[in-house]
Amino acid sequence: MERQIRPATLLDLVPLGMAPPQVSLHLDLVRTLLSPHPLWWNLVSSYLPLGRSSCTLLSQEGKRLLACAQAWESRQKGTWEVGYLGRWTVGEAADEDWEELLRALGMEAGRRGQLRLLARLPEEEHLETFQRAGLSPFAQEMILLWEGKNRPEVRLEPQPLQAGALAAVQGLYAGLTPPLVQQVEAREPASWLPGTGEEAWVWPEQDRVRAYLHCEKNSRGTRLEVLLEPAFRQHAMAVLSWGLQRAAPPAYLVLRSYQGELLEVARRLGFRPYAEQILLAKSLAVRVEQRQALPTRRAGAPLGAAPSTPSLGKI
Repeated sequence: MERQIRPATLLDLVPLGMAPPQVSLHLDLVRTLLSPHPLWWNLVSSYLPLGRSSCTLLSQEGKRLLACAQAWESRQKGTWEVGYLGRWTVGEAADEDWEELLRALGMEAGRRGQLRLLARLPEEEHLETFQRAGLSPFAQEMILLWEGKNRPEVRLEPQPLQAGALAAVQGLYAGLTPPLVQQVEAREPASWLPGTGEEAWVWPEQDRVRAYLHCEKNSRGTRLEVLLEPAFRQHAMAVLSWGLQRAAPPAYLVLRSYQGELLEVARRLGFRPYAEQILLAKSLAVRVEQRQALPTRRAGAPLGAAPSTPSLGKI
């Protein structure tokens, strides 16, 4: 029987609720811990006026569900992020189902005008499946856990991020981040602004920003992300301490692999290694070469004759 991939609709809520996937892969571990919504919740949310825009695809054979994939809009403009993969089957063909769904997500995202597909993969076991679907690794994240013990004192208070400092934060990011990562992420200055339930703080000095801290928290915990200028590294403990003062434990500090100098500072504040995840991306934009139009020959003009130019003042 022929297999097909189709978008999920509200008519699928009952079968999805009654028989959830047997195998689940949640991507972006911290977001999963802070917002552990089931598969059907994101499907319903995409139909609500203020809900998060998302796409759920189902792979099936006849009426039998085989696998599913879900992606939603990232805070980065023009980007979808893969958030969940599930399957009702096991065996060699199971990974092939996920590969086909990842390809289909990319095509659907491109059809809706998205420029890239991102994924935060917590398990290397499935890396080849993502790579076969066209997603390539471009960075690695380390997740550190702080459970709320020994809350530190704050010795260097920051300022709330204002729109006027966005360009300076973007410059700080550009100076710390490898060119390949910048090219893949294509972050815009407005992406540093905090959203609902979030805070963003900066440590300015003269006309520049020396450090940036982003804090996202709810009743389940806190996610912390930091940018720190190397020349400001002696204040790294003060920057992270401010974040912990604002945090609701447990707190998860997300560092990129090129921010290794902050690991020892975080350890002294009580953070411990929790997990790692691989960042992957697939570009959905197609490069189109622009061809310069050649001058056309007037009817009756000899081949190779120079085109005439109107004299000045005449049309």
